[in-house]
Amino acid sequence: MHRKIDWLAKRETLRATAEALLPDLGKFFTDKNPTSILLNELLIHKVELEVQIDELKKLNLVTEEFRDRYLDLYDRSPFGLITLNGDGVITELNLSASDMLGIDRLKRPQDRFATFISVTDADKWHLFFLKFMEQNTSESEPLTLNLLDADMIAFTIRIYCQRVMTADQTTMLRLTLTSNNT
Repeated sequence: MHRKIDWLAKRETLRATAEALLPDLGKFFTDKNPTSILLNELLIHKVELEVQIDELKKLNLVTEEFRDRYLDLYDRSPFGLITLNGDGVITELNLSASDMLGIDRLKRPQDRFATFISVTDADKWHLFFLKFMEQNTSESEPLTLNLLDADMIAFTIRIYCQRVMTADQTTMLRLTLTSNNT
């Protein structure tokens, strides 16, 4: 959820903070000539910028902590998590999916997910993929498929699919792969 920010109030708070950090500033700029007034404003603005930089550094640390926690959760998930682009190409996968498919995720595979589906389920996947890409719904019913890993060993999975729109309005599919037993 997005909060509306009152920028005027934020600016006033920032200025008050900067002026509080410069309590003796009035002693140096007692005259009202334009140069003194301008120098006073520049010093206050400098302190405001320093306060903003400190706030941004703190927010950056918090953001990095959230990112690290998310990545840890994503990578250590017991479920295979895969992101496909609109062409069905794997753009991201977690460690579990990498293990299931027997591929090295660090090489950033640009394989089509369909290449891991057994011949018997290829049409089933293709129709599901096309239908889901065209639907307005964001989540699917689970789909059970037979896959082949990189060593051509067959295994059965259940796929849960979520359609998402990226910031640049690209449609992506997020797949959750579970063993057929769960």
